[in-house]
Amino acid sequence: MVTETPLSGSRWKMHGVDIAQRGALAGLGRTPFRSGDAAFDKRFTVWQDGVPVREGWLDGPTRAAFTAFFDLPSVAGKGTLWVQEGLLQYINDAPDRLDDAGLTEILDQQVALAVALETTTGRRQP
Repeated sequence: MVTETPLSGSRWKMHGVDIAQRGALAGLGRTPFRSGDAAFDKRFTVWQDGVPVREGWLDGPTRAAFTAFFDLPSVAGKGTLWVQEGLLQYINDAPDRLDDAGLTEILDQQVALAVALETTTGRRQP
């Protein structure tokens, strides 16, 4: 199953990010990105592809949005979130029985995550 939502603006067209729960996605020799939040970094692995994202992009509200997404009962920690070519994609190759409410839950939280990502890349850091 793949769900996707476009990210507004052009900033995310040059950045790529992969995020999954630890052990769920091989890094293929890449060095994971560290957020500086020990609990988040222990639970998730984040990789950046292409041009590095602006410093400070993985701030508290954005980490909370990623965590809320993976905490959804319909996701249950499965799958990977990718940002590629301006699209936020959720990829789950083995979704359990997913009803309309579960799919709606995924899409609603994916939109909330997209807003968090758009906010952090659009904001100038000090």
